[in-house]
Amino acid sequence: MEINLVCGTNFHLIENFISEIKNNNNFEFERIDAQIILKEEILNRISTFSMFSEKKLVVVDSLLTKISSEEKSGDWDSFLENIQSSESQNILYLIEKFESESDLNSLKRKNIFKDINFITKEFNIPSGRGSFEKISNWVTSKEKQYGLKLTNNQRSVFIYDSNRDYTLIENELLKLSNFSNGEEVNEDDFNNIVSISKNYKIFDLIDAFFSSNPKDISLTINKLYLSGVNVIEVTNMIASEMHKILQIKFLLNEGKNNSEISKNLRISSTFYFNKLANSSRKIPIERLKIIYESLLEFDLKCKTKNFEKELELELLLLSI
Repeated sequence: MEINLVCGTNFHLIENFISEIKNNNNFEFERIDAQIILKEEILNRISTFSMFSEKKLVVVDSLLTKISSEEKSGDWDSFLENIQSSESQNILYLIEKFESESDLNSLKRKNIFKDINFITKEFNIPSGRGSFEKISNWVTSKEKQYGLKLTNNQRSVFIYDSNRDYTLIENELLKLSNFSNGEEVNEDDFNNIVSISKNYKIFDLIDAFFSSNPKDISLTINKLYLSGVNVIEVTNMIASEMHKILQIKFLLNEGKNNSEISKNLRISSTFYFNKLANSSRKIPIERLKIIYESLLEFDLKCKTKNFEKELELELLLLSI
């Protein structure tokens, strides 16, 4: 039996590939999740002949991950070898999705890869940070791939305001693609949908806040206001980051490593995670709790009372 491995960090392209397989063939198609059914049922559904066509296309999610996690039990010994050596005309597609290429490479080093000749198709988002030229070329290629019609100003946001973070850019381009349906996106909608510039500006404010620099706090918060972010948005954004920093702090104290924590919190951007993790390591947990609670109280006050919100938020950040 032919065994294909479709894997990587770009979930969108993986799903597109599977859709093409399903829609561009006249064969029976079946997709199953290996994590929720037993070994015997998996084997049965992979091997069963089709009643409607000469062969069956069987897509199985997370089978290799399952085999790897249960490898020591011996229950899966020769499982894939027996499938590959069978005379069935069915075609098997194993789908493995990962948050990082390091996790994918770790799986590839497992014993299950030694005796199987996979036909591999890998879809990955570039990792780390690229040069401005590489980011510009990559954004242009993604723009064509997703059928986007970006203006020069919109394109520059991805190139210059994203900290050149591939994963973050990919996520934002997907959001735009789903919204636009191939049409141009006006500036107001673009600014509402794309959160790149807001996210990185809030990091500047948090850095100034944790360093207790009154001048930088004042300058950064006013830049946020001038860019169209209102006081309630600023408060919620800071509170959201503080909540994540607190979560990371608790998980670090439980002995979790960075990979486990980023998966737990579903943070795929390495830059973003490292920024939060560094803050969580530096700031005592009691101070983080006080900051978070103070921001929640301020947010409630904003929604129930009339007062000089911009000035009071700045004073709050200078005092806690």
